[in-house]
Amino acid sequence: MGSTYRNSIGILFTLVCAQPPDQPQADSYNQFKDDFAKDPLVTAQNHPQEYMKYIQENPEALGENLPAYEAVIRQDVKYINQNKNAFRYYAETRGVEFHFIDGDFKSFDVGTGIMETTGATGEVVTTFSFDGIETIKRMGGTGFGVNGDGKLVYVQPVYPNPELVTITGIVEEKNGEILLSEGKFSAEDEIIDIELTGNNRGKLVKSCQSYGESNCGLIEVEAMGSPVALHGGTLVKGKALVVDLFELDLQQDSDYLNRYGTKFSATKQTKIAWGGWGDRCLNVAYSCIEGSNPPSAGTRKQEKLVSSGMTITAVDGNKIKVEAKDGFYQKIIVKQINAEATEVDLRIAKPDGSTSRIVFSKDKPLSQGELAGLQTNIGHVFEVAGKRYPWIVYKGEPSKNTKGKLSEGLIGSVSKLAAAKSQEELTLVLGAIDTLKMEEVIGIAKNPKVDKERLKLILDKYESAQSSDDRLEKIYILNRVDTPAAAELQKEMLSQFGSISLSRMTELLRMISDKEKADSSGNVFKRLKFNELRKIIIEKTKVVGDQFLPSYLTELEKLNLELQKLALGNIDFNTPKTEEKGQALRTALMFYNDNPEKMNALLEQMPIIKDIGFNPKGFRTIFFDQEFQEKTKGLDFANKYSVAYTAQRYLDQRGTWESEDITEAIDVIMQQRERFSAQAILDENTYYIPMTHEEEWFKNSGMVKLARDAGVTQIADQNLKGSDAKDKFLDFVRDSGDKGKTTIHFNGHGGPNHQWLSAGRVGAEKANVQAIRPDAISYVEFGDALAERGNLGEVTVMIDSCYSKDFTDSLYDYLYTEKGVKDMPTVITETNRGQVGWGGTFGSALEKVHQKGQPLTGRDILITEPITFFKQDLTVTMPVVSKKATKFSKPETPGVVDLGSTVDDGAAEPPQKPMGEPSEKKPLELPPMVIEIGQSEQEMEEKLAVS
Repeated sequence: MGSTYRNSIGILFTLVCAQPPDQPQADSYNQFKDDFAKDPLVTAQNHPQEYMKYIQENPEALGENLPAYEAVIRQDVKYINQNKNAFRYYAETRGVEFHFIDGDFKSFDVGTGIMETTGATGEVVTTFSFDGIETIKRMGGTGFGVNGDGKLVYVQPVYPNPELVTITGIVEEKNGEILLSEGKFSAEDEIIDIELTGNNRGKLVKSCQSYGESNCGLIEVEAMGSPVALHGGTLVKGKALVVDLFELDLQQDSDYLNRYGTKFSATKQTKIAWGGWGDRCLNVAYSCIEGSNPPSAGTRKQEKLVSSGMTITAVDGNKIKVEAKDGFYQKIIVKQINAEATEVDLRIAKPDGSTSRIVFSKDKPLSQGELAGLQTNIGHVFEVAGKRYPWIVYKGEPSKNTKGKLSEGLIGSVSKLAAAKSQEELTLVLGAIDTLKMEEVIGIAKNPKVDKERLKLILDKYESAQSSDDRLEKIYILNRVDTPAAAELQKEMLSQFGSISLSRMTELLRMISDKEKADSSGNVFKRLKFNELRKIIIEKTKVVGDQFLPSYLTELEKLNLELQKLALGNIDFNTPKTEEKGQALRTALMFYNDNPEKMNALLEQMPIIKDIGFNPKGFRTIFFDQEFQEKTKGLDFANKYSVAYTAQRYLDQRGTWESEDITEAIDVIMQQRERFSAQAILDENTYYIPMTHEEEWFKNSGMVKLARDAGVTQIADQNLKGSDAKDKFLDFVRDSGDKGKTTIHFNGHGGPNHQWLSAGRVGAEKANVQAIRPDAISYVEFGDALAERGNLGEVTVMIDSCYSKDFTDSLYDYLYTEKGVKDMPTVITETNRGQVGWGGTFGSALEKVHQKGQPLTGRDILITEPITFFKQDLTVTMPVVSKKATKFSKPETPGVVDLGSTVDDGAAEPPQKPMGEPSEKKPLELPPMVIEIGQSEQEMEEKLAVS
């Protein structure tokens, strides 16, 4: 039987006639499997029924040899219908996933991937292809399937709710588009049910992913031979994009007739919306018409139904024509038109057969036909020579401005309507405009007959041109209106604020100052007519340290003492951002520098700011100490602040606040400052080693110029820059012992463990804890070079980078603990612990204060304090030379005076060493030979900085 089964005549017959013989008897199935294992393609092609039985039992066999499956389904589509799961798997290999296939196929072309589904009576229902499904998928379609009726089914995720779509007819993929003809498109449980016959066709479009998105939705329909019935009406001519159940976009030069007999034509894209949720025209950039549906018909005749209204917004040169029955719409509002060549041609057919026509444009409306007696209320506002006028027809009575003479301006008209009993005319006019100007709102609101509710409607039409949040400006507007309704509404609006940002408050002050040229003070608080309102605003103003704080404090100066204290107590010094805490603190104290009484009052009610180690009570005790004032008499505020702040933290650390303790702390700090001021950092006797990051921003030339101007003649290398210069730089440091007094200067990106030579921007430094890297100099490598040099008491290091104090503390700890160094260098850093810096700030400040031809000294460094006061916090750490200074040591580091923060909250990560290097000691401990003489604040950690 095996030889008969495989004879050459049988094979030839199969190949030529493409018709397989009857399947072998059951006992031949095992023979089939043996033959299939040897030659799957020919065996499957000759015996398709046996093959279908085989893949039913062994589904994986299909994937192992797809040509065999294709050879079978080429012969007859019935083999697809026999095992639809097999076809689903095959479709996946062609890039298409069917979630289900319940219907049967009429045909399938393996080469093109085109298939036809069939209905119960055998007719073709839907024609589509794999390529077509792929394109629909790219447009957002998901969950593809074929239902029992042969319809193509998928989910279109149109915002805000996905739609189940079913399609019949010819679905053609052409140039990346999906065209539908001779069929039907259905969605929304077949409420949307669009039949395409003759030359009419549809084009599927991408899904709308968000509210207000354009050129998206479900399907674009084109009426080419005859009108096309849509769910909301009829497309008479041209194209319409069906967005969802409640809106469509009428395309250029197209006509649409809604189900209630209103005809719309437009020369440009125009959205037509009805019902649904919210304002369907909100955020639409092109023309838009929104009209509500009439109430449910019930048992009434349809011609008696009335819609509450329609609003027409025309823009961008669009010419819109609307033809409606009189009385069908309770009101039609045509928004103010501002664009040239834009028109709305409104034609209202009266019951007597006559037509009233009004053409709205940028100019005054033109009318034709009788306006009197119209059952449809019409509202519009137009502008002439900068002045706006209402144009309305209400209850069959045209307004004054419809009669040819402009006699009633917007302010007077709305003011009168706002005081009237009926609100309908007011809504007609307000609905026709997007916004009211400030002077218009004030002019209308001054009418004492306007109650609070009408005043709300008017105020809602005001939008600030300066800010998205115009609530405070509205309160200011009400404050300029002396009516009971305005006062009541002010209080109500203020009570709804959770808080008022300082920047928003200051923006209001600036706006008032611009508007009120006669009074440039911008005193919003004094303009408020009621002290109660001032108090409410102050209570709700959340104040943090930013650029607007001085403006706010200036305003407070004009208030009575009680309100000033209330406002000062409301300054937030404990905001989550550390840099804002320091900014707020310094700004407020600096503002009251010349008013000790108010500074004292501020400090009395200020909370402890733990993150930056600030104790307001201790600071106040020191700052207002008579001895302190005498000893710091010649210092500017920034340096006074630095001394007082440093002394306060030391005494907090020591826990003793006796008078002699204060005296001793101040004396030590002032002595160290004096010693440092006299120290020459760059002069004719200095050997200078400048090193920069590879980025162009960091320039060796500026550093070298500063050194040359200070008299330096010995420069190791003027072009030490980037990773390639690392080894040369470290050699210069090691060999500098023979040069005597040496200053080493880093300028670049920094981290707690490295001075970076490439990469190392803010945020990356903490992730790179490996100490030895080719693209950076670690404190270990730098410390080794310094220790090998020796005699570090004649070395000064300037570090102009982020986290420079963290790097310095790690360096000191390594030199003292691991290398046994006793003679420490002086280190000047751009930033304090846990801080990033502002690129160029330190260098620019030095250039400003240094006198060309004179040595650069410690005095120059301290003079930069007022310049950098609000940006970053430099530090100076010096070797201890007096016995008195050693009394300021911490218990864990005898002989070391650490005047930095008493806590390390917010500081950078502890120093890390690589494998094989000495183990890490307690982080941030200083050896007993050095003393910090600068202030220490943990701020600006999250600021974007260059260095």
